[in-house]
Amino acid sequence: MTSFVRLVTPLGAAVACSHLLMVVLPLLLLIPGLCADKDCKSSSVTVRVYNLLYSSDISKTTYEPVIAGFNASLHAHNDDLPANVCIEVEHVHARSDEDYITYLKNKIDGDAAVQNKSELPIVLGPVGDETTLHLTSELEKFEIVAFSPFTGSSDVRVWKKSLYFLTASPVAEVLALIRYAVSH
Repeated sequence: MTSFVRLVTPLGAAVACSHLLMVVLPLLLLIPGLCADKDCKSSSVTVRVYNLLYSSDISKTTYEPVIAGFNASLHAHNDDLPANVCIEVEHVHARSDEDYITYLKNKIDGDAAVQNKSELPIVLGPVGDETTLHLTSELEKFEIVAFSPFTGSSDVRVWKKSLYFLTASPVAEVLALIRYAVSH
């Protein structure tokens, strides 16, 4: 029970989510058949991470550790990526849900790199129940998956193909270990 209480604190949850995110993101990036140099300009796939982990409704001390952990993990594991996959992070500071939607529309809608699959857009976040609910339909239109949204309501935490929730729990860890043991 004490480990669960530690995860409920903002810092504990932020650290746990950043660790889980760095397990999921490299798995997402293991796209088969890619082999070339590491230069982002000549890479055949650019993973563009739109960081929406910002909110005026939540203290910076809640989401800044997650962003710092995510950036540090990207830097530490950059050499583990497939040869011609490049990750670029864009920090999107929006004032409202409409700002996020407008920003994503301007960046993604009609972008030739996205259309010819040389760019893979993903979203880190967003923060808050209302923002996540509001952005879900737009994310589905753009065929973008949002990883690790910060939400609290069980109304939001349901299966949707455009949302991928990361959960730090002992049960999830045990299930992962059992799957690993069974498959090997």
